[in-house]
Amino acid sequence: MKMVMPMSDVIISTEREAKAIRKDIETARKIIEDGLIRYKKKMLHARSKKQTEDLSMFEEIAGYESKQDIQEDYGYGEMSNAKYGRLNDLWDAREEFVTAQGQFDSRVTQILSRAMNQCNNLFEEALYEFEEKQRKERNGL
Repeated sequence: MKMVMPMSDVIISTEREAKAIRKDIETARKIIEDGLIRYKKKMLHARSKKQTEDLSMFEEIAGYESKQDIQEDYGYGEMSNAKYGRLNDLWDAREEFVTAQGQFDSRVTQILSRAMNQCNNLFEEALYEFEEKQRKERNGL
């Protein structure tokens, strides 16, 4: 089994090594990002199935495209005052329900996002030192 040296002990001596490290960092970020996207899709799909069941309680207003449509039916005398109030309340409740659903976020997504953002930190110091060394050599210092 190959031992990995601590990141603080990494010394980059060639541009080739620096490019390889940058490429590995980008590869790791892409893998984490792909996993994060797949996980969010999976969770959103599961939630959308549940939402479909939850939205069934709003079937009574399914034929209306806006609150104005409800108002028009009421204005034409097609419904009682009580039904008009109930439909308006249902409309508002559905709007709140849909808004509250928002995007999926959990501890898992937070951990994956943080891991993705931290990829650079592992080799940041070594890359910085190499780039400084390269600048000094180019400037003849």
